[in-house]
Amino acid sequence: MQCSVDGCERDIIVARGLCGKHYQRWRLKGSPTAYSAHDPNEIRTEGDVAFVVLRDVEGTAVGEVIVDRPDLSLVESYKWYRMKGRYAYYAASRTGSRKRLILMHRIILGDDQSAEVDHRNRNGLDNRRANLRWATRSQNAQNTPGLANTSSRFKGVSWNKNAQKWKASIFVGPKCKHIGYFSAEEDAALAYNKEVHLIQGEFAYLNEVR
Repeated sequence: MQCSVDGCERDIIVARGLCGKHYQRWRLKGSPTAYSAHDPNEIRTEGDVAFVVLRDVEGTAVGEVIVDRPDLSLVESYKWYRMKGRYAYYAASRTGSRKRLILMHRIILGDDQSAEVDHRNRNGLDNRRANLRWATRSQNAQNTPGLANTSSRFKGVSWNKNAQKWKASIFVGPKCKHIGYFSAEEDAALAYNKEVHLIQGEFAYLNEVR
């Protein structure tokens, strides 16, 4: 006699026609099919990509990770959850007897501890290979937005009270390089974009100016 839950092939019945696993869920949550943090992530595929659903401890979906479909074989055996980083959320898991933290993007790109992994579009849940690249710590930090609660909504721009204009500047190493003063905040942001792209290249964070 098998467990009465559809899809369960356990044949050791504890009570109420349920195996030990589903009986415990019934006792603790009132339903033998209630969500458990140990349940595998749901996965759906669309064309060349796959989406891995992330849930919190209550079972509420809190995000999806997108990966290239061929990389599913690398990640589908892990239990993934959403982890908050400084600038983005990432897909993380715990493995081994010591519950070592692993990140999905390192499983996909490799586990080279001498380098960091940068997400080109700054979406830590977009783990398609085209969005991942190796970076130094400095390069990874460059591809980040500006600090919150500053005088400007743009990175590299601040209001100068003495000049009564918007100032554009950029740090080059430990030194701050002055770019110029501008009457319009957007013009200062565009000037910063031009300069930062020359200095930082593909890792530069460019302001979105409309």
